[in-house]
Parts: sequence; C-alpha cells; structure tokens
Amino acid sequence: MLTINILRVAYDDGLFPMAEGEGPKAEILWYRPKKRAVFLPESFHVPRRLARMIRGSDLTLRWNEDFAGVIHECGAQRKEGSWINPEILRAYTEWHEAGEAFCLSVYRGEVRVGGIYGVQRGGVFMAESMFSREPNASSIALVALVKGLWRAGIEMVDYQFENPHLAKFHPVLLTNKQYMARLEMLREKKTVLRAEDFLTSASEAEQ
Repeated sequence: MLTINILRVAYDDGLFPMAEGEGPKAEILWYRPKKRAVFLPESFHVPRRLARMIRGSDLTLRWNEDFAGVIHECGAQRKEGSWINPEILRAYTEWHEAGEAFCLSVYRGEVRVGGIYGVQRGGVFMAESMFSREPNASSIALVALVKGLWRAGIEMVDYQFENPHLAKFHPVLLTNKQYMARLEMLREKKTVLRAEDFLTSASEAEQ
C-alpha cells in the first residue's frame, strides 16, 4: 500500500509511481527517467500566441480547491488508460491533506474546464498530471501554476518526461545525476505555497 512516507522517500530519491494494468490486477511501478524534463525560472517561456490568448481570457483560477476532483479528472481523461488508479488517487489525496500536494483549477463560470496537480519537496515542485475540457485550459493552468510557484520561491518544476506539448515552454533536460544534485540542494529549502501567490484571473497570468 502506498503511504505518504513511502512517497516522500521515493520522491527524494528521484522516483515516482505509476499504475499499470486495470482493476485489482493493477500494480504500482516506480520510474526514474534517464533524462528529466524540468522548468527553471531563467528558461521558462510562454509562447507569444498563448500569451496573447491568456491576456484576453475570461477564465478564472482557483488554488488548491477540490484536490480529489482534480486528480480524478486527470485520470479519467486519458483515453489510452490511466496510470492514476484508485490506490494512487487515495495516496495523493492523503498527501494533499498532509499539506504537501497541491492543485490549481481553471474555471469558466462555475464549471471546471482544466486543472493540474503536483507535490512539493522544499524548493522543488513535481507537476504530476493535468487535464483540459476545452482548448488551452491545461496550458493556462500550467502557466499560472509555474508563475505562482516562482513567486513562492520554488526554483525547479519537474514534469518528469519530455513531451511535444510541453516543449513549447522551453524545458531543460537534466541527466539523473544533474537532477539529483539540484533536488538534494533544494529539497530542504523552507518554501510555503500560499494562496496569495496564485492569481484568481487567468488574464493576469501573462501581464
């Protein structure tokens, strides 16, 4: 059974879990990519077209509200089968209740149309998964999250695997040795994620 202590130790060692298989036969596997994709304050880039769209957006943002709902939607949206099984959903929701896992949601009116969640280890934030019910909602969530994390004092945002969708934000690829060196340096940093560091209006995220 996944516990908060197991997750803490694993993340501090550069590992993260993913479920493989369906139903009671699903098993938790642990991953440590050879190349780690991360965002750093000096290199994070918002494409011009996306920035214009965000400035004109009427979407709103909510920090750390309904974590269980956000992680559930992240898992439900994956058509090829989710790595977020009930065991992971339960464990990360408990981690959220312990104050170390967080989410950010994007709303149109009172309808949640996008969101992202992850976990904090000192001055590092591990972005785990995101979902979108309309175009660009997850990108807005990512931009708002990352910029709020910079304001809070986070110095590295880890999103684990490189992928084409996130390449436009100019990630940095670290070897496992480079990643672990940064993680060991930053994980004891006293960093508090406060609601006031995260905007409530998407249009302000690119001003």
